Amino acid sequence: MTNEYLVEIYYPIVSSSFDIYIPRNIKISKLIDLLLNMFNSKYKNNLIVGDLKKKMILCEFQTGKMLNINFSVEQSGIQNGSKLILI
Repeated sequence: MTNEYLVEIYYPIVSSSFDIYIPRNIKISKLIDLLLNMFNSKYKNNLIVGDLKKKMILCEFQTGKMLNINFSVEQSGIQNGSKLILI
């Protein structure tokens, strides 16, 4: 069993989605930080900074269910092939 899941993350601010591997044991709050840093680096700007960064949430794409920031990826029910949206 691998320690990572391959998921699709949709990021509406740039109207793009990305397939990435994420660690199963990382907390959702830390994952959001990592994703924002990755996107800001990729697009060479700081689209989301400061207080706004603290308000970003990760949701299941199909249902819109918000993921608890205190849960790990695995505890949140994320698995290979999951589709998520960062808003």
